[in-house]
Amino acid sequence: MRRYLEKIQDFRLLPLFVIVSMAVGIAIGKIYSISNFQLTPPIDAIKSIFHGTYQFSLPNSLVLGVVLGLFLMIYPAMTNVKVEDLGKAAKSPKQLLLVLFFNYLIAPFFMLLLAKLFLAGNKDLYVGLVLYGLAPCIAMVIVFTVLALGNNVLAIVLVAINSILQMILIPVYAKLLLGNISFDVLVVGESVLLYLGIPLVAGFVTRKIALRKFGEEGFKSFKTYLDSLSIIGLLFTLIVMFALKGDLILQKPMVILQMAIPMAIFFWVMFAVVYLVGWKFGLNYEDSVAVAFNSTGRDFEIAIAIAITAFSPAVALATVVGPLIEVPVMLVLVWAARNSRERLFEKVPLKVALSIPEVAFNVPLFKKVLIPTDFSRHGEHLLGCIPDLKNAGTEEVVLLHVIDPIKIVHWTDILAGIDGQAVKEIKEEVRRELEKIALKTKLDQKIIIKYRVEVGLSYQEILRVAREENVSLIIMGSHGRSFMKGAMLGSVTENVLRHTNIPLLIEKFKFIETEDNLICQRICEEMFGRILYPTDFSDSSLSALSVLKQLKRAGAREVVAAHIQDTRKLLPHLANKMDKFNKTDTDRLGEIKKQLESIGYRVKTILRDAIPFVEINKIAKEEDVSVIVLSTKGKSAVEETLIGSVSEKIARRHIRPVLLIPVDGRV
Repeated sequence: MRRYLEKIQDFRLLPLFVIVSMAVGIAIGKIYSISNFQLTPPIDAIKSIFHGTYQFSLPNSLVLGVVLGLFLMIYPAMTNVKVEDLGKAAKSPKQLLLVLFFNYLIAPFFMLLLAKLFLAGNKDLYVGLVLYGLAPCIAMVIVFTVLALGNNVLAIVLVAINSILQMILIPVYAKLLLGNISFDVLVVGESVLLYLGIPLVAGFVTRKIALRKFGEEGFKSFKTYLDSLSIIGLLFTLIVMFALKGDLILQKPMVILQMAIPMAIFFWVMFAVVYLVGWKFGLNYEDSVAVAFNSTGRDFEIAIAIAITAFSPAVALATVVGPLIEVPVMLVLVWAARNSRERLFEKVPLKVALSIPEVAFNVPLFKKVLIPTDFSRHGEHLLGCIPDLKNAGTEEVVLLHVIDPIKIVHWTDILAGIDGQAVKEIKEEVRRELEKIALKTKLDQKIIIKYRVEVGLSYQEILRVAREENVSLIIMGSHGRSFMKGAMLGSVTENVLRHTNIPLLIEKFKFIETEDNLICQRICEEMFGRILYPTDFSDSSLSALSVLKQLKRAGAREVVAAHIQDTRKLLPHLANKMDKFNKTDTDRLGEIKKQLESIGYRVKTILRDAIPFVEINKIAKEEDVSVIVLSTKGKSAVEETLIGSVSEKIARRHIRPVLLIPVDGRV
């Protein structure tokens, strides 16, 4: 189940899910001719349910589906929020001023201008478009910010401020732009409560209860289900919205097109301008995205409610069409923002980016090391890394074995519960085995050794013990075979990789089959002899570059510095600029070579055009390197998971040992 939920969160698959959801919605609308029915506004529908007067029908149930879908979208994002973070985000005057300026002094008048340019001949569509531009969004922009890996806490603060202001300003703007119209101002307050207040409270309560029951680590695992719920809510909302007007889309596509052109221009122009202004003002990527989406998204819920109560059905139709255009366009903007991040926010001037931070040579690099073992062949051979690590300053090794109680119980006996006595006996057996290994290693390697046996989910226990022991490196293997139940498998290494903020060394082994036995050997006997250093010249790669300097004391002699021009991004659209890119990056590699040679390395540089993770492993084999040292780009806003996809793919497919240095971790 968890694997499928993680697939749902895969941003690369989201366009496919969105297209399928839109198609399903249109099909439902066509089959049942839903747009022919008189729809009840969502808030009125909820009131009538409590009063016992609601008439259940497919169209009216779909209206309630919008409410449910929006709740499912926003509620998971609210569980990420800490009260103290809201206080910090509220103290962001530059971000707040940008949002207020664009939302209330630019957006309504820009939408009015577009209505005059494109819809002056159609009064109903004209009024609908102007209405749509009146109020900033108070719901879905939070989800778009999360999908774009922006600052969701800031987004929530900005949405809350917009919610208060629009209750005061919408009547003023409606009269200014559309003349004397009458509608219940309470509709605005009710929308804020329904679409923002309830999910916010539910998120806070869920977080508080979950943290008390599961703890921080358990809650992170639980969050996988919640984050998937957000995507499911988005797709469900798309189905519902397109179902409401599915038949109309097929019967009167020109109405959709008439609204689509000015609205698409509005969203693209507003987002691009605010995003670039945030960049120019020195905001980081996360804040720029949050500000841009908060200034771009419109409150279609309030627009629809006002249109239904104060205008003709044709005007209401125009506002209902709005979200059918807004949601797909905003998802495209999410994609555009994520793809522009590196170009705008992570590139820095050459000399600054390639300066190796000052690092004291007399400070041990990996003073204390954690080695989880599963008693497999490769698990035992991890101890063969100790001599190289001692050269790097390692003084103490912690051996760890984790007993997963679920894995020592047959699936048919799970309902009967876990036998505590059986776990205790296994724990004692493992302790005796670890004690033997620790004593032998201490005598052979002349190093301080301690051992621990823990019970729980393997990767979570590894991360917990690493923090408790304050280790500076975790060493694991990429595969495992074990004679013990509950043994650590490759999936455990992958989970540690995805969640750790401590440097992680993933060893590589080869199995040589003889007539009598299967021999396990490390791929490289000298760990730091010849290092492959892949770089993208971003700030994040500095973490790995600084480690190279410290590895000199471990006997490191040679570095192969490589940069791969990603042909998937550059070709064919930027083919005419490849020569310029290659010249710039050749100079950068030259700067790296110069600085590393100054501290005693022999350096070779490689520049190629290819798919990065494929070519890096190819270079590792060609150059016969002993280890690949690279940084990970950090963690996403949705879940603690690697977003440096190249680093992750290299680690998963590595043909040489890989040393991963988290950007936001400790070395």
